Amino acid sequence: MSNVGYIRLSRKFFNNAYWLQQRTFSLSEAWLDLIQMARFDAEPSLKILPCGRQITIERGEIHSSLRFLSDRWGWSVEKTQRYINKHIEKQEIERKTVQGESVLKLCKYDSYNPLSNTDPYTDPYTDRTPTSTKNNKDNKVNKEKEGKESSENAKRFSPPSVEDVRNFIIEKGYNVDAEAFVAFYTSKNWFVGKNKMKCWKSAVVTWQTRNEGAKSKNDGTSTDDWKKNISNQFNNKKNE
Repeated sequence: MSNVGYIRLSRKFFNNAYWLQQRTFSLSEAWLDLIQMARFDAEPSLKILPCGRQITIERGEIHSSLRFLSDRWGWSVEKTQRYINKHIEKQEIERKTVQGESVLKLCKYDSYNPLSNTDPYTDPYTDRTPTSTKNNKDNKVNKEKEGKESSENAKRFSPPSVEDVRNFIIEKGYNVDAEAFVAFYTSKNWFVGKNKMKCWKSAVVTWQTRNEGAKSKNDGTSTDDWKKNISNQFNNKKNE
């Protein structure tokens, strides 16, 4: 068993029955719990206390009292105090008081839980498997390429709100149902066929073109029939 590198653990682990069962935490479980409780986002969080005071929680910080941690871990307050002090002495935790509230900071949080734009495939996060060096390098290159493509795709497209779609439809004078449009592509995770959507406005134009085609085929029908045709078109697309 290697002692180098890290084991990646999904946050879903902390919502499963094993983790949530009532028990007295071990020392290791308490440390793991602190890591998962710490703020992950890079942007500070402004927290408003019941008394009206405000405190700012930075990345890697935990707003928590000794009493709260003691109840959470099934420990006495004295044991929790000794545990925190031990990690403070080892320079793994810093403790401060903000507006009368206790805030803990994990000193090496970036090592335990790097941001998504940090390359997780370089040391010390390299996966260690019993394969050849060449295979490891090839896998690393492929994963980096996939990660880069995934990141670029995420930046390229952002799903619109119903209000965004509605405003665009009004601006263009279209007859597309904004709610139906968003509901349809949300159900498909904003994929068009096998590819992620690149431009939702182009998709709206396509819907409008199809609607106009359907309307030209149904000239002479009533307004209610025209709305019914549009609804049927959406249902047919949803069932594709």
